[in-house]
Amino acid sequence: MDTDLSVWNQYGMGYIPHNVVIDTDTIVRYTNSGYDESTIKNIIESYLPTGIEEPDSPLPERPVLLDCYPNPFRSETRFVIRASGSREAQLTIYNLMGQVVARFMVKVSQSGEGWLRWKGQMENGAVLPNGVYLAVLQTETGTRSLKLLKVR
Repeated sequence: MDTDLSVWNQYGMGYIPHNVVIDTDTIVRYTNSGYDESTIKNIIESYLPTGIEEPDSPLPERPVLLDCYPNPFRSETRFVIRASGSREAQLTIYNLMGQVVARFMVKVSQSGEGWLRWKGQMENGAVLPNGVYLAVLQTETGTRSLKLLKVR
């Protein structure tokens, strides 16, 4: 870097010569020979991103997927579960007051899939009234919820 005091004095008085670049660390960089396009261009390019950096680890797969059909349902519905990395999942059904109305343990196959048929009944076998329910699936890798509607 040129240490000629005249350039520093001019810079301090508000004059910035055309061969000056201030980098991201606020260091003034310039050339001795005046405007040198290739030097200035190299300095500027050294501070520009060169592309998108790859993450250190791959993005995680969606750990848990919960779906059911039919929904709304009359007498029964079938839950489809995809839970990569889990062998067991707990499915809990709540009413709108937050009370547990049914709870199930679902075996998940080695491919990460499982299913459960629910007949709209409480754990004691009593038929639930029509209404809105919330199904919550919990696995080792995550939690998902789904709104259910039981109709006549």
